[in-house]
Amino acid sequence: MRSLLALADLIVDPSRINDLTPDEARAILAQLATLQAPLLAKALATPVAYVQGRSPLELQGAIVVQSKQCRNCHSLGGEGGARGPALDGVATRLTRDQLIRQVLQGGGNMPAYGKNLTPAEVNALVAFLQTLRPANQPPARTPVAMRPPARAE
Repeated sequence: MRSLLALADLIVDPSRINDLTPDEARAILAQLATLQAPLLAKALATPVAYVQGRSPLELQGAIVVQSKQCRNCHSLGGEGGARGPALDGVATRLTRDQLIRQVLQGGGNMPAYGKNLTPAEVNALVAFLQTLRPANQPPARTPVAMRPPARAE
């Protein structure tokens, strides 16, 4: 019941996402997975494997993925849409800054969500997306700018 109240609070005031404890975030994810309300019927639950061992901020990002129905276009764990790229491994392809820009401004097939997400939601979403990479692969990095050649003296 507490998770339903926390979910209702988030719907009314999305900025409260930062106030969630990890247990509340997990409970909300579990509750969303079981709800059969028409509004949430299309929202795929974030697979448990992707939320285990995550920080509170990353769990809040998983909630954003679910509540904003990102998986209507993107797949995660082999389930979801095919309109956009799979989110598995996204952190090996895009840096934090690139993820923020993509979410806010869109590009390619993706619409811009800058007006639809609060800064707290963007921060949480990107924190979660940064966890989506195989354990044996490093995160994406911004290329080092080319340095001019050293002058011969």
